[in-house]
Amino acid sequence: MNPLDGKSSFSYSENNKKFDISNSELLMANNLFIKRTDVDWYSKCNRFGWIDPFNNDRVTKEYLFFTKPDLNLFTSSTPSAAYLDDNIKRNPIIYEAAERMPYTVAQLESSVKHPDGNYGSFMFLLSNAVSSKLDLPGISADSQESTKNIMGSVISYRGHSLKSDNGYDFTLSFKDTAYLEIYTLAKVYDEWERMVKQGIAAPKKMYIENHTLSDQFSIYKFLIGSDGETILYYAKLTGCYFSDVPRTDLGDPSDEGFKYSLSFHAQFVEDMNPYILSEFTHVSKFGNPSKGYLPIYNSEVTVNNQWGRYPKIVKVYKDNDKRVERRGVEYDYRLKWCNN
Repeated sequence: MNPLDGKSSFSYSENNKKFDISNSELLMANNLFIKRTDVDWYSKCNRFGWIDPFNNDRVTKEYLFFTKPDLNLFTSSTPSAAYLDDNIKRNPIIYEAAERMPYTVAQLESSVKHPDGNYGSFMFLLSNAVSSKLDLPGISADSQESTKNIMGSVISYRGHSLKSDNGYDFTLSFKDTAYLEIYTLAKVYDEWERMVKQGIAAPKKMYIENHTLSDQFSIYKFLIGSDGETILYYAKLTGCYFSDVPRTDLGDPSDEGFKYSLSFHAQFVEDMNPYILSEFTHVSKFGNPSKGYLPIYNSEVTVNNQWGRYPKIVKVYKDNDKRVERRGVEYDYRLKWCNN
């Protein structure tokens, strides 16, 4: 039968075998391609395997956002050696760093402006230079045993996993600039801590009164899907600090530039808690999303690689977005950027 005669099915014969197009779904299923409407993860079990293009995504980007500590370095919101605190000026390492690269040192004080004259909450210098992924600790529970019975048998009970979220040491690799900005950042941080321990410098008064650790910061980790903005996974490390200065890595620098690892310690680790996104929204308080977000693609349907100033978290529901509906969830979180 001619397939162009307006009818919805036809058959053909090859080696005396007939195939009706109405059986095409069975043929596709035989080759592991299942209709999306037939995929039921919760009520049925697949018997022989299948290729699932609907419920898979790939991570295209890991974002690491380092919040700023708030060291007591400058007396003005404009970073300059002239505006260093009088006690800090006594340290020649910090003084020269503030003189040569003031905005590098300013990354360590959240109340100081960026070079563009705007305030910001994140150390983008670290976000732009990091060259490794942030490993996270596993979550493992303790076991508790009952008292032995007369036969020597015991029963094990699952305990809690709270200790998995506390006290995590980790390293991140960075590719530094020709001006050693990452190294200078870690060096100034270490010099500040030395001065505090020696009683030469002190945190700001409000942090002393409120018992706040102003030299510690947080790290947010976001894994972004193939559309460039959907958040597949998120985590937060709270109470982080630099635990070393990579001086040994400068003994034999690479021909490809300055590369080294920085060691960190985090007090607490948590993931997939929606409060993390709420906190991120509160921290990333600058910027005006009403003026529009940066697009993922430009008018020529190529990736828009314009740099972003203010990251924002947006909650998108399936009733208003086809992408969310196709993903089979009620809503998604997306990482967007604005420059205003």
